[in-house]
Amino acid sequence: MFPYLGPIVVLLGGPAAGAAGPPAAAPTTVGEVYGLLGYRPRKLGEPHPLLVMGPRAFPALERIITDPETKPLAAANALAVAGAIPGGRGRFLDLAVACLAHEDGGVRWSAVEFVGRHGGEADLVPVVPLLDDDDLVVRVSAAKALEDAGGRRALVAMDGWLRTADRNSYPPDDIARVRKHRAALAARLARQAPPPREAKR
Repeated sequence: MFPYLGPIVVLLGGPAAGAAGPPAAAPTTVGEVYGLLGYRPRKLGEPHPLLVMGPRAFPALERIITDPETKPLAAANALAVAGAIPGGRGRFLDLAVACLAHEDGGVRWSAVEFVGRHGGEADLVPVVPLLDDDDLVVRVSAAKALEDAGGRRALVAMDGWLRTADRNSYPPDDIARVRKHRAALAARLARQAPPPREAKR
């Protein structure tokens, strides 16, 4: 169902047969960081070496994501790793927003996940059109991102999408999914609303 498992596997650190051990020293080149994007820890709970590196990996990760010659899976993984390192939000949020328009569905998915976790409502404007993305995984993540990071404007956008979807007979599963996330967003906003002021007597 979900064809783009690179970012999830990297962050969960699932073991893989034949995986090499962690590097003896911290990688210092783009090539070394690129190679570690596919590293699979041998033991459950073993931290990924790029997460251990922390912000030192940022320059190489940024170059990997922005290089047009980078393979899509590597770009998606690099964006996912950047979002998992403290400090990655400020450095990579604008880049993640730009990647929402990437031609590859896996990169768009990783970007939506990043924006949903680290972005604010203003960053969600380009997420709304992804409710119509050709890739099911992207559509699913877009609806969840709007629920997680959205506010009143996201609620209005989802209502507009639902009106269009009803008129144009969109797939029932897509409509039901957006309705579910829209309801969850509305419930969260209602809980966060300030209590009404008491009328002066």
